[in-house]
Amino acid sequence: MCFSSPVNASAFCDADPDVDDDWVRVRAMLACLENSLHIALPLLPQYLDKHPEVSADDRRVILEAAETVAGEQPLPTSSVHRLMTSIISVGFAELTANNSSLTAQYRNETNVYRRIVLCYGFIAFMIPKAELEHFLVYDILPKMKPFLGSKDPGVRSSVCFSLRLVARAARNAGIDFPYKRTVLEYMTEYIKDQRTDGSSPSVSQKALLTCSFLSEVKPFLKKQQMDLVYLSVGEVLTLPSEAADGTDLEDVYSASAKNLSDLLRATLKQDISPNTLLELLKPLQCLCLSQNGVTRQRAVKMVTALLEAYCAEATSVQVPGSFPVGRLLASLVPQCCDPEAAVRKEAAEAVHALIDIWLRVEGGDFARDELEELIQCIVGSVTISDTCEVLVQIIGGCLPRLQKQTLIECLLWELQKPQRSSAQASCVLLWYLLRSHPTELARMFPQVLHVFLGLGDADESVKYTVWHSVVQLTITDKVSVVKSLLSYTPPADRTIQKQKWHILLLEAVIACSLDPWPLRELIMLASTGQAAAGRAVANVLATDNFLVRNVDFAELIAALLPLLAPESPAPDPDLSVQSAAVEALKAVLSRARLNGVLWQLEQDRVWDLIREPRRMPDGIFLLAWALLRSDARGLPAVVTYLWERHSSMGERQRRCVAAFFDAFSQTPSAF
Repeated sequence: MCFSSPVNASAFCDADPDVDDDWVRVRAMLACLENSLHIALPLLPQYLDKHPEVSADDRRVILEAAETVAGEQPLPTSSVHRLMTSIISVGFAELTANNSSLTAQYRNETNVYRRIVLCYGFIAFMIPKAELEHFLVYDILPKMKPFLGSKDPGVRSSVCFSLRLVARAARNAGIDFPYKRTVLEYMTEYIKDQRTDGSSPSVSQKALLTCSFLSEVKPFLKKQQMDLVYLSVGEVLTLPSEAADGTDLEDVYSASAKNLSDLLRATLKQDISPNTLLELLKPLQCLCLSQNGVTRQRAVKMVTALLEAYCAEATSVQVPGSFPVGRLLASLVPQCCDPEAAVRKEAAEAVHALIDIWLRVEGGDFARDELEELIQCIVGSVTISDTCEVLVQIIGGCLPRLQKQTLIECLLWELQKPQRSSAQASCVLLWYLLRSHPTELARMFPQVLHVFLGLGDADESVKYTVWHSVVQLTITDKVSVVKSLLSYTPPADRTIQKQKWHILLLEAVIACSLDPWPLRELIMLASTGQAAAGRAVANVLATDNFLVRNVDFAELIAALLPLLAPESPAPDPDLSVQSAAVEALKAVLSRARLNGVLWQLEQDRVWDLIREPRRMPDGIFLLAWALLRSDARGLPAVVTYLWERHSSMGERQRRCVAAFFDAFSQTPSAF
């Protein structure tokens, strides 16, 4: 067997290193050797004369092989190992590449370097295990290093092939892979260059496959490995579905995705722990929120593959640490509610794999057939509400309280992401969870409502979903909702939008309650000077007739009087408490049919006086006198209500109330 030109050896030189057919492997080695010797034959005697350091044995082996090839005779398979070690000693790369007497055909990298670097991989694979580490450290890998930096796609492909052979040899021998950090850096460059490299898909795929081989060999360099994973995930999952000329690239993606999956599995296997799983999932979870539907589908599918790989490993070994099922389930919620059916299907499979891990690792009595049925319901759901109802059933049947709480905390993070679908899905599931498990999750109410209150700058559709959720939660558990809202301390640097949003949610809670208790609680808060509560109370009283909700006239007047206090200039008219309180007071007086009082207040320009900080006491005094002269009932009760709250009022609110008390003190007959 002899080849007359370098190109003829390509088929055997590119033989798959995973093929276990020794005959095929030996044929490939011999093809590369014969091809390289054929190229170097004219130069060998002269080269050896100039390099006396080459041992006599190596000279003899090389020259005998060259003579065999020159005579058009096949190399004997028994001499493969000895001949390859001699080639290392001679330095075949220097011999063939740096000699100016070679023709351009033989100096071409694809025709020379490729065969030489493959020889080194074959040598590593054939060397006895006891000798392998020495050869790798001092001969094979140092002599391969010049080829690693090649920009030629053909040479890079051969480098990847040869490194896979070396990695398999090192793994089989149970030794560390020398210079692994450096090799991984080169592989990273191969993957980065795929967008500009003429044969990029092929080289990138081979580099990914090589990295998966390297991942199975010690040492495990976690930082470099994770950097490689992050890069590979981004490069592979965002590959276009077709080329610029319309050529279908799905086969290219499929091959790359398989290699990426192998890389993820190999990395996970090196350090089977929940922390490693979470690290590997991070770049995938980012792409799960991509604006591109194809990318989302690919990312979720890869998540499923990784979870299934973890499940297979975790059931065979003792995995340290608790499995973060709540955290991971939260990250899949947006995809379960994705508008694309293909993404929802993949997400449902991911949820299935996740719950399967939980049931196997942590145990549980959730029926498998019921789980299968619920997973199919996710696939068939067409609305976010339908999907969340199914997820709540799965969560309720599988997750203990602490995992539910973790799930909620993670959903709150999802809620604050800029992606609209993610926020909407997280919001609806939070509402369903709190509604379905009010006692078990009672302590989570404040945390959830406080996050809701901070979403003033979110997308309008997200805010509508949050508003609807707050209303529904108020209907089912108004005590928890109101207490959570009352305990919220708004940040001082809030935007105008966030301030308006806070007011809107408080209004919703007051308006949707059939009894006046939430209103009374917010009146107490408003009297302390809390602007959002004050504006919300005033807005609601201006539009809603609470006289028919068992709230008497005196209580409403007492609620609004402190809100007439002077205030700093509002950055927006819709944030002014005083102006809203004026309008609310007009509405209450009108509903109480005190039109005479309204007329008198207009004649005395009371509203203008109230708006002037220095004249505010005069305006309040005239307001009180107008009420005292009317036939309004229960005015003494106004004083009682105000006095009960006086000690907790803010300073400005007390000044306002004091002016009202002055008017009453000058008219004893009022009592």
